Amino acid sequence: MDTRQINCEICGKLYHKYIYFIRKNKHNFCSEGCQYAWLRRNQVVFNCANCGIEKRRKNSYNKNLKSGYKFCSIKGRVQFQKKTGLFGMKGKKHTEETRRIMRLSQIGNNRHPVGVIHNVTSKARMLMSKSHKGVKLSEVHKNSIRKGCNTQEYKQVAKERRAKQVFPLKDTKIEVKIRTFLDTLQIEYFQHKYISEITHSYQCDFFIPSINLVVECDGDYWHKYPTGREVDHIRTKELIEKGFKVLRLWEHEIKVMDINKFQERLNENE
Repeated sequence: MDTRQINCEICGKLYHKYIYFIRKNKHNFCSEGCQYAWLRRNQVVFNCANCGIEKRRKNSYNKNLKSGYKFCSIKGRVQFQKKTGLFGMKGKKHTEETRRIMRLSQIGNNRHPVGVIHNVTSKARMLMSKSHKGVKLSEVHKNSIRKGCNTQEYKQVAKERRAKQVFPLKDTKIEVKIRTFLDTLQIEYFQHKYISEITHSYQCDFFIPSINLVVECDGDYWHKYPTGREVDHIRTKELIEKGFKVLRLWEHEIKVMDINKFQERLNENE
């Protein structure tokens, strides 16, 4: 392998070095002693802002510090931040110019597009469930969750969010049958309309605005045939007080009902 004669940056001694190992635009030394001498010459001595221990670092260390504080380790910096509350964004706000730059930097970034709900694959769901399997929350964590969920502000926000969701995601067979009857009769209706006018607000099964009628398809098991659920009776009473008409159909009635019988029940409530 070819060699070349170069000068040591510290002592100026002329020495041979393989061309392969010669660093272009880098520092070259004839020995380790000269290398350590150069490092000592180009180091800055400082005291750690957290523990006060004297340390040596390269001059470039000063250029990367915007705060002016120097630390012996990352752990020391974190401890100092917890004590003083410096360096973080807690209690601070970005300027309008910073927000604009951050917003522009996200344009074209497909990893986390704003306002897009990512579809989680079945494989990802399985991996997430395995990672949480057997994990138990501490009592402190449980108490913090209970404390946050029991506030009036959280309950109000949860109620507003639930009002915008459609329940259930899939209609029952009896709901599908009633919907088919309404479509065949060409009656305008709204399905899963949120009734906010009453105290016990909820999403009704069907609402026919032309006759101000609420149609409920009650399953025999879930709505406790023949007595009915207490909350159903309360909602029916509140709806009537607010000027609504209510038609409740049991599951066993819908199963044997034809379109003519359904139209008769609607005519009774006009």
